[in-house]
Amino acid sequence: MAGFFSRAGRGRTERSGTADGSALRPIGASDIARRVELLDSFEAAGLGWFWATDSEGRLIYLSPNAERELGWETGEAIGKSLGELFIAEQADDPDRPERPLTFLLRARNSISQLNVRLAIEGREVWWEIAGKPQFDAHDEFVGYRGSAKDITEARESQRDAERLAQFDPVTGLPNSQRANLRLTEMLKAYRNTKRSCALLIINLDRFKHVNETLGHAAGDELLKQAAARLERIAGGKAEIARRGGNAFQIVLPDTDDRGTLGDLAQRVIQLLSQPYSVEGSRAIIGTTVGVAVAPYDGLDADALVTAAELAVQAANGGGADSIGSIRAISPMGRSCVARSSRTCAMRSTRGSLSCTISRSSVPRRGWYAAAKP
Repeated sequence: MAGFFSRAGRGRTERSGTADGSALRPIGASDIARRVELLDSFEAAGLGWFWATDSEGRLIYLSPNAERELGWETGEAIGKSLGELFIAEQADDPDRPERPLTFLLRARNSISQLNVRLAIEGREVWWEIAGKPQFDAHDEFVGYRGSAKDITEARESQRDAERLAQFDPVTGLPNSQRANLRLTEMLKAYRNTKRSCALLIINLDRFKHVNETLGHAAGDELLKQAAARLERIAGGKAEIARRGGNAFQIVLPDTDDRGTLGDLAQRVIQLLSQPYSVEGSRAIIGTTVGVAVAPYDGLDADALVTAAELAVQAANGGGADSIGSIRAISPMGRSCVARSSRTCAMRSTRGSLSCTISRSSVPRRGWYAAAKP
């Protein structure tokens, strides 16, 4: 293949004309006028722009199309330092590059595919810039020569895609991926300062039955309403997420009091167990809440989630029909569990959902406090 292409290349180079008889005029390195014309065409097409600085870091050239795109007067950017055009990276910015622009310019390093935000009021504009330091025959630094292109739309599309990957499309809450990441970050920070953190995992009992009886649209609507109720209960410092399926979670920083957590679990149960109006029907579900506290039940996210989930499983194993209670059932000695007071046998009758509510006592295992029905 290499021989074929090399022969083809030689054949094209040696041609003195084209099919219509016109002479072939390659653009050579010494053909300055036509090379400049080529660069002008590139700029005019909006495919990218060029910039140049002097040895003091001041702009001596910026493509006119770039200035017009930004609403600047022709030559307005000339004489400004390159760093003035952009907003400095913040230390806590998750997108902050390992080597920011100021460092690269000071060290006279090459710049490659660096994303920078322009210092423009009223709108957010991002460029991707590249550049190389230039030196004269005496090895003296004479400035940078570089290129730039607008990546604002591409960046917004990337952000939208990242948001979709980290947020639940039904409720708009963070999904399990983002929730686990946030919990990991929180526990890592809290471990060094010896702060506590509580995790509540909330299961909507018999949610599957709603989906099967009334359809997935009704199930999605119920999830949205449940999420809204949780946001009303949790408070400003709490972080709520949907773990997937019928499960939610609440993370409470600086909380480890079992009485406080028990009261919150009771409120969650009481509110989530209220009837839902979905797709013209009335649905009632149950709720199970598992609680675990760091550092007592786990030092990392996996351990804490496991403790809370085991607490939920312990509650579910306590009996199919249980009436509102909180029980201290801990896989590691300290997590507690709250269980809903209602179970329903549901059936669909002409667009309505009828429920038969059964109640029975909870077997006395460990500590429990009966909830008010």
